Amino acid sequence: MTSIFEQALTGDLPVDFDQWDLTDQNGWPVAHIAYAAGHLPADFDRWDLINPYFNLVILPEPQETMK
Repeated sequence: MTSIFEQALTGDLPVDFDQWDLTDQNGWPVAHIAYAAGHLPADFDRWDLINPYFNLVILPEPQETMK
């Protein structure tokens, strides 16, 4: 099962999602993870959970290299 934090990264949160203040093991709320990945919904209104001055660095998944 995909975690809610992974869903925030990929933009796959449920349309009725409203638990924006849930935090990951590093203390980042779902809202900020979705913001950093560019996946906030148009009607998002919890801007108090976003820190625009400290953005997360989101690295792509490592890809297997061909040998």
